[in-house]
Formats: sequence, C-alpha cells, structure tokens
Amino acid sequence: HVARQGRHLRRLAPLLDSGFDRLLVVKALIYAGICLPSEARRLTRWMAALSSEIELQVVGDGGHVSRSPAVHFAMFRHLVDLRIALREARAEVPIALQNAIDRMAPMVRFHRHGDGGLCLFNDTNEGENWLIDVVLTQAEARGKPLDSALHTGFERIAINRTLVVMDAGAVAPPGADAHAHAGALSFEMSVGKHRLIVNCGAHASAHQDWRAVQRTTAAHSTVTIDDINSAELLPRAIVGARPRGVGATRRDSDGNVWIDGEIDGYAGFSPLVHRRRLYLAANGGN
Repeated sequence: HVARQGRHLRRLAPLLDSGFDRLLVVKALIYAGICLPSEARRLTRWMAALSSEIELQVVGDGGHVSRSPAVHFAMFRHLVDLRIALREARAEVPIALQNAIDRMAPMVRFHRHGDGGLCLFNDTNEGENWLIDVVLTQAEARGKPLDSALHTGFERIAINRTLVVMDAGAVAPPGADAHAHAGALSFEMSVGKHRLIVNCGAHASAHQDWRAVQRTTAAHSTVTIDDINSAELLPRAIVGARPRGVGATRRDSDGNVWIDGEIDGYAGFSPLVHRRRLYLAANGGN
C-alpha cells in the first residue's frame, strides 16, 4: 500500500507548482526512498528536488516567501523532521537542508511574542508555544533573530521586556500570496508574556466569509481610510492590485529606535500615501 502511494506521489510531483504542497510531496517521497528498497534508487532525485524547493521558498533573511509566520514555521518543522529521518536512516543530510534549518530558526524566533506564540501576520494564529519550543530544540540552531528582515519585509524591536514587530514589506509575489493579508504597516506589541496590540490573525474556522474579513486592512493594527484595503483582495485568497511601494527606514540612537514606514497608493490605484512612525525608547517605553 505504501509503495502504491509512493507511485501516486511520483506522478503528482511534476504537476504541482513550486510551493508548500510540493514540498510535502517531496518530503513523502524522500521518506519512501529511505524506507522502501524499491524507491531507494530515486532518493538522489528527490534530494535534488528538495534543494530546489528550499532555494525557491526560503528567501535571503531566512524567511518564507509567503511572508506568513505560520507557513514559515510549518515548513521549518517539516525540514527538521526530514533531517531527523535522514539521520536515523544514516543517510547524508544535504547541505541545502542543513543551511535552511540554520537560517529559518532565527526567523521563527523573530516572529514569537513573549508568551511563546507567533505574531498574527498573513493568515497566522498563535500556534502551540510548546510545539515551537520542541521544534527549535530539535533544530539545534542557536541563531538570534535579526532586527530587520529585509527580504521578507519585517522590522523587530526588542528592548527590555517590550517587543514590537512591524509588517513593513510588500505583499508576497504572485503564486506565493495564498496566505497574504492586506496588513501593510500593521504592528504587534507585547510586554513580557502579555500581548497589548495585535492583529485579528487567521480565520478561526474554515468559513470563507470570516477568512475574507480577517484578510482586510481593517482587521489589522493600522490605518483604514474609507474602508479601502492596502491591497486588493480577490476571492480564493488571491491578491490583485498592490501598493506602488511599501517600505521602512530604521534608525537607532543611544538605544532608542525609530521605524518610519510608508505605503504609496492603497490597492495600487488610490492616491493615498500612508506614513507611520514607531518609536521605542531605550528603557522599553514608547
């Protein structure tokens, strides 16, 4: 039965575009190559496919191309699982897999609040903090989170017990935007284990009406003008027109931090320009 499923996945893999689903299929095929003598000769092929998916999905700062903390953590967990399986099978761990784990671990920490859960950007719920702890321990990667994740477009300020994370980047590119929300320049803030300012996060159920509402700009901790979303939200979790530009500039002085963000053109056709400044003092106050 397992061999039949493996044959089915071999036929399916070439039909899938690059993305999270294809990564899951490749993971299953690597498991088949480890466990089934009839599939062992194909293991090299699927290792190469894994390296290709990592290159396409993990961007320069170690974040996931979708810009979703939940998708990032899910992929990170699958990669850690794969490395464990390869070690148990006494198979060689590809350099691309090891490098991806080392680069993605700091970004998992980047998106954690003081309570251990994830920030609520781009179709993300808090998740289980104990599970995140377990996976990070298994990853054996001690890298610290960045202040500025320039490739995924997030800024992070951590001073004393105060944490601020800001979405200061453009919407994920077409093909990787299935989890995108119109939350540009939104931010979340926590002090210790207490969340003070948050976005609404992901839909609590599979009901599409709720999911559509929670994708809107109004469901995020940012400015909404005349009920216009910062990006055009189309059915089936597709993003249409996008802002002409989204970005941020960071300044540090004597432990004080300023982040100046800007959206040029809501939904790509509005003349609105939104500028926002976040400031956190060196003592963790604002």
